[in-house]
Amino acid sequence: MKICIMQPYFFPYVGYFQMIKYVDLFIFYNDVNFIERGWINRNNILTDKGKTRITIPLRKASSNKIIKDVEVLNSEKQYWNV
Repeated sequence: MKICIMQPYFFPYVGYFQMIKYVDLFIFYNDVNFIERGWINRNNILTDKGKTRITIPLRKASSNKIIKDVEVLNSEKQYWNV
């Protein structure tokens, strides 16, 4: 049996999905510390203006919190700019 354990990522790379297809059991490992300035809540996308970074705004995220306890910042203020 092939097993893969990975942390969740926002818009994961294609290899992430290839790995899911290849293994018999895929596990999201989300009870580890959140990585500040990592790729868990952001990624680069290609737009007509070139490469653009998009980020999910988070509420009080820190490396002292585990991934599953980090919350998306829901607010009236517009944080989503692409």
